[in-house]
Amino acid sequence: MAESVAESVAEPTEPVAEPEPGLPEDVPDAVHDPLADLGAAARRAHAAAHEARVAAEILATAVQAARENGASWATIGAATGMTRQAAHERWRSVT
Repeated sequence: MAESVAESVAEPTEPVAEPEPGLPEDVPDAVHDPLADLGAAARRAHAAAHEARVAAEILATAVQAARENGASWATIGAATGMTRQAAHERWRSVT
């Protein structure tokens, strides 16, 4: 005999999804604000961009010091993972 609608609803055929990590189990998904995640991601992106600018300044200062101490563009290129031509193009203004 055909199964009634009530019986088919009462017995889930697929496992129930686990709650999202970081959320208490008793908080419904509708309460979770996805915009809060975007704000956190934007703050991380801002911090990473700041760190990249600081690292670029440190690298430029190191290149300048290396050039002042006689390092060739080939040496600087090898140390930074690029060709001597690319190193010269990138940092010629700091020397």
